[in-house]
Amino acid sequence: MSKTVYAFECAQCGQRFERVGHKRAKFCSRACMGGYNLGKPHPSGVKAGAEANNWKGGRRIDDRGYVHIWTGPHTTKLEHHILAEKALGHALPPGAVVHHVNENPSNNGPGNLVICQDDTYHKLLHARKRRLEDTGSFALKRCGRCGVVHPLESFSVDAAEWDGRRQRCKSCRVAEVNECRQRRRERRLAAFII
Repeated sequence: MSKTVYAFECAQCGQRFERVGHKRAKFCSRACMGGYNLGKPHPSGVKAGAEANNWKGGRRIDDRGYVHIWTGPHTTKLEHHILAEKALGHALPPGAVVHHVNENPSNNGPGNLVICQDDTYHKLLHARKRRLEDTGSFALKRCGRCGVVHPLESFSVDAAEWDGRRQRCKSCRVAEVNECRQRRRERRLAAFII
């Protein structure tokens, strides 16, 4: 059983083409279809961009407070990225993060933006700010176990931490080790009693 072949004329380039089994076709290729619609108003009369009735200047603020700028059809870019790239004179390097000093994502003033080389440095800036707000000094640190603020010398060295010191003070660490030893002794004794 053979299918019917239909002949058409492309609405974009005017070339004649054939389709098997299709009674309606307007374009000979996707390229012609894209070129035909480019620059033409939407068939239903919908306007886009600055021509739209509800145009608000191309700025919108998302749920997290970041400002998005309209850069073209169906594309937006974060405003702080645009400003950082303008300050650099070129695109942001891969992995770069733009930090808001006052942690307000809507405040994109030039004095409020810092370009970080990577996310690790960005997290370091946040950790340092939290420490300064918590203790008032980088020479002090709050113990993660007892909650008391001690000088940095009261914490053991740990190269994995951003400040080079452990999360718990030395006295809490000693108490923690002693508690662990006590639990281990009790488990051993319980094993012999049974």
